[in-house]
Amino acid sequence: MDSTSHQEQYTKELPFGLHTLQTTMVELAGTEWWLAMRAREEPFPIPFSWDDWPITARTCPTFADVERAWRVQVPQTRATLAGITDPDRVVETRLIHRDQVTIYTARRGDLALQLLMHEVHHRAQAMGSAAIRDRGAGSRLHLLRAERAPRTTPAHHQWWLS
Repeated sequence: MDSTSHQEQYTKELPFGLHTLQTTMVELAGTEWWLAMRAREEPFPIPFSWDDWPITARTCPTFADVERAWRVQVPQTRATLAGITDPDRVVETRLIHRDQVTIYTARRGDLALQLLMHEVHHRAQAMGSAAIRDRGAGSRLHLLRAERAPRTTPAHHQWWLS
């Protein structure tokens, strides 16, 4: 298969998840970067912009690009995970945008867990959707989404409020 065919497969629109393999791979690598920086308590660039991440569809238009960028950050991510000695430590991340400040707080152990499990979530999402499609239900996936209407429960039934 030539590189054009690979790129077509990489950017092919899908009816589930993040809709393309490219978007999914960029999401995985970019989120790893984001979570590892948070666990290390590194400051983010000011002003912060999601568009300025080092791994985006713009900076990594092909699979080879995202693979190259991801391989560069792998040793640092491993070192970050190995360096978490106080998983209960709460860390704060400040994203200073041009017009607002967003503050995230999380325990370092929770960030580590997310680093480890985020890829599994997307892999399961893709594999589950592929299995449904292979059984002939793929064309009905949009119906499943439409039927998932939010439900409200009266306050007296919400046990966690008592």
